[in-house]
Amino acid sequence: MNSKNYTLLVIVCVVIIVVLALGAMFLRRVSPGNVGVLIDWGQGTVSDKPVITPVMPGRFIIVYPLQSLAMYPMSLQSLTMVRSEDEGQGTGDDSVDCKDMTGIKVNVDITVLWKVMPEQIGQLFLNYPNRDIRQISDEMVRRIARQSVADACGQYGFIDIAGVKRLEFSMKVAELLQPALADNFIEMSDVSIGEVYLLPEQQQAITNKSIAEQQALQAQFLLEQRKSEAEAAIAEAQGTKQVQILQAEGQAEAIRIVMEQLGGQTDFYIQYKYLEQWNGVVPYVLVTSDGQEFPLITSLPDGLIPTPTAMP
Repeated sequence: MNSKNYTLLVIVCVVIIVVLALGAMFLRRVSPGNVGVLIDWGQGTVSDKPVITPVMPGRFIIVYPLQSLAMYPMSLQSLTMVRSEDEGQGTGDDSVDCKDMTGIKVNVDITVLWKVMPEQIGQLFLNYPNRDIRQISDEMVRRIARQSVADACGQYGFIDIAGVKRLEFSMKVAELLQPALADNFIEMSDVSIGEVYLLPEQQQAITNKSIAEQQALQAQFLLEQRKSEAEAAIAEAQGTKQVQILQAEGQAEAIRIVMEQLGGQTDFYIQYKYLEQWNGVVPYVLVTSDGQEFPLITSLPDGLIPTPTAMP
């Protein structure tokens, strides 16, 4: 190889090395699962605002001087604010403190699941420039979440927040938080309310309320029970009354038929009832001093033959 060819080869190698070095320096790729923002300060010198260009995942892009590339993960992010240091992301008591509708202080654990809006990533960068996903979570999502809890807390009493309306309170927080995050180009996926912390006297108030409600329910149960028993007794009495009425009507109808057959004679009916119960033996009574007995019945209907009692 002559010197001329050798020199040419060296030049080509140097050019390749320079190109590769420049490519490594300026060629960037937006990693899968991330969305990028190309910030061009050169084109924004007049307006003093950079020109923002979203870059989709997996794309290669050359970043020139006066340009920079920011990337944000599109995956779901979690912000947990709790009292326990072992669970939350802050140090110390990181639960949300708020005041209920009467001004009583309440502390609430809360977890927010959120992610960036890829189509609005440029606006997110302009609102919070030079901040990574962790800073956005700590500075913006935390602030809005705390404000939403405070606003919802002011619409309920502490007994409701910690008790029967806890789910409703959680839904109210979500109702306030979702549009507030969307205004800042953040999509809320879910929010959950955890432990609600009360002072001892507030907890005692809930206990007293629960006892009073149980006593009221017991009193209502006893009242309903007595009412049911009274209604049952009335129903039973009504049934007995109807039976007696039916029996009386049956007896009256039977008497009417018998009287009709006896020609309507009351004396005959009395004799009929007597004979209905008679055993066929004529009763005797003593009427003389010498012990003679005479029958109590002096006359019987035709065809009936009395059986006398034994003589003494």
